Amino acid sequence: MGYVVEAQDLTKVFKRSNGFFRRSSQGQCNSLIRAVDDVSLTVEAGSVLAILGPNGAGKTTLLRILAGLVLPSSGDAHICGLDVVQGETREKGLVGISLGDDRSLYARLSGRRNLDFFAAMHGLSRREATQRIDELGRILEIPLDQSVQASSAGIRQRILIARALLHDPAVLLLDEPTKSLDPTSAQGLRGFIRERLADHLGKSVLIATHNLAEAEALGDEIAIMSSGRIQARGSLDALRNIAGLATGTIEDVFHQLAKERE
Repeated sequence: MGYVVEAQDLTKVFKRSNGFFRRSSQGQCNSLIRAVDDVSLTVEAGSVLAILGPNGAGKTTLLRILAGLVLPSSGDAHICGLDVVQGETREKGLVGISLGDDRSLYARLSGRRNLDFFAAMHGLSRREATQRIDELGRILEIPLDQSVQASSAGIRQRILIARALLHDPAVLLLDEPTKSLDPTSAQGLRGFIRERLADHLGKSVLIATHNLAEAEALGDEIAIMSSGRIQARGSLDALRNIAGLATGTIEDVFHQLAKERE
């Protein structure tokens, strides 16, 4: 089976703002941040890759690069064989992304009106949009006719995921998808991602999370990321072997690998 997502040596360097400089171990002032540092990865169709790491690890920046929202400083990435950096994947609508930022929604409009707007941006006809929004509203249990400002944080999160799925993309990029959801809703959403999107529809899904249990529950493989780098990747058993542990939870493995690579 070929890879749907392929990234090679991705690096993203940002300049520090507001005159803030960090002093390096050699005593030099460093005005640059390597948010993503020489990252390579591949993902097959129908596979879920959980990118596990603390805040500031570079997970969101990596997703933004793969979505074509941020240009890398170096390296390249392809989705379904098309060049992300050149904008080919955005043109074909191959990627859906949810960054968990409900400020991108129009608070006074209903969930349906919001999704109508984004469906039009993707070029869906009125009939296609209505069918797709009704389907996603039912599956994700979204009260579509309720205004966004009157909706809970969990409902707004579901609207954002529905927005990412409107145009039926081949690849779905999710940043902290169960943030703000209660345990029952979070479990239901994880089941939807695993069983419906990956197993049934064959979507390639990349999930950025700092939730250890979520990474274990969803990921066919787990990539441990810190300081902009993928420190280790594999199934939980493979990560145990890398960490030199005969047994242990994902928490044990994560802390062992993070400690070894400090």
